[in-house]
Amino acid sequence: EEASAEESEETSTEETEEASAEPTEKDELEYIESNMVAAPGFAIKGIFGGRSVTFTSATEGATIYYKSGSSNITVQDSSVPNGGTVNFSSFYGTIYAKAYLDGKWSEASKFVLKIPVVNTPQITVAGDKVTIKTTTPSSYICYTTDGSKPSWQNGKRLPNSGGTITVNEGSTVRAVAVRSCFTDSQEVKAYVPVLPVEFNVKGVFGGRNVTMTSKTNGAVIYYSTKTGSITTADKMLKNGESLDFTNYYGTVYARAYKNGKWSNVSRLILKIPKVNTPTITAS
Repeated sequence: EEASAEESEETSTEETEEASAEPTEKDELEYIESNMVAAPGFAIKGIFGGRSVTFTSATEGATIYYKSGSSNITVQDSSVPNGGTVNFSSFYGTIYAKAYLDGKWSEASKFVLKIPVVNTPQITVAGDKVTIKTTTPSSYICYTTDGSKPSWQNGKRLPNSGGTITVNEGSTVRAVAVRSCFTDSQEVKAYVPVLPVEFNVKGVFGGRNVTMTSKTNGAVIYYSTKTGSITTADKMLKNGESLDFTNYYGTVYARAYKNGKWSNVSRLILKIPKVNTPTITAS
């Protein structure tokens, strides 16, 4: 019986040892991971003048192979050391990459280099001066003032990312920013208005003297005492000319006109003057 117990104990010990020798699921995963080559990652820098791309795999000593257009990568393709950098000066599209070590490949990774877009320009109007600028360096501003769509082929150009131009009042400026190997910016536009009439009134007794002026150089002034719907059939003054309203009290309407374009209507009310209240003193 004692021998039988010893044999049973030995058998149980052997079964335990055999059971502990079998690999667990965790052991299998660790083995697989230790034998895998980590897929590469990418760090992309730069826009102007090209993109700088750094290729990195967590597998030390791996070499990274890459190509455009396909993930079917071999050792015949371009390569870079782990952590190495490649400049893509004028390439836009998809790059695939795999890490390689001791005859083993990682899964493929990819990144996309998109064609950059020129920043939309800012446009400001001050009188007949229009400033158009983009923050994208080495760009051109293509603009028109005849209402047509601006492009590299159509309109005029401003180098050095823009500047200031002189435009006839009543014109609409349309502009885009353009740079080689970039997508054109969004279009911007601005209307350059004919500036309204300003009034300068002098005199009370014996009539009013009214000077009508627009800050739009070369404009003429049309005015009426009947309606604000002014046309070229109404009375005209030269820009900056004066007119006496001796016995008229009411509203004067005026608009500046240049190159077929009108300003907004300006209004002046000439009120009937009041006699100053007298003073009375007793002595």
